[in-house]
Amino acid sequence: MEKRAISKYRRISAFKARDITRLIQGKSIDEALRMLAFAPQKAARLVEKTLRSAIANYEQAVDGDVDRSTLLVKEALIGEGPSMKRIRPKARGMAGRIIKRSSHIRITVWDGEQAKDLVADYFDDDEEETLAGDENAETEASVADDDQENEG
Repeated sequence: MEKRAISKYRRISAFKARDITRLIQGKSIDEALRMLAFAPQKAARLVEKTLRSAIANYEQAVDGDVDRSTLLVKEALIGEGPSMKRIRPKARGMAGRIIKRSSHIRITVWDGEQAKDLVADYFDDDEEETLAGDENAETEASVADDDQENEG
C-alpha cells in the first residue's frame, strides 16, 4: 500500500527544492528524516513536514499498526507552482521584475516489504525473457545463414 501527501503553494523555488528531494528518494523514512533534520536548506524543513504528513496518512490508513522500519520514500517530487510577479524600482525611472516562485511538494511512502516482492517478481520475469531471447537469437542467425547461401 502507498500513501501520499501534497503540500501546495510553498514559497520556495522548485529548482532549489529538487536538490533536497533527490537526497531522500528511495531511502527508508528514518534515514530520510535524519538527512532532512541536518540539511541546512529551507526546503528541507518544508519537505520534512510533508514527509511526516505522508507517514501519518499511511499510519491512518492501516489503523496505526505500522512497522516504521519497513516504510520507504517511493517518490519525492517538486512541481512548479504559480509565480508572483513584483516590480522593483531601477535607475533612470525603469522598473525591474522580481519573480517570487512557489512549489508543490508531493511525497509518496510505501511498505518496503511490498517493494522486495515486486523486485523479486521483476527479476524472475527478466530471466524468462532472457531465455526466450536466446532462442530467438539462434533462429535469426540460422535465417541469416540461409540468406547468405541463397545469394552465393
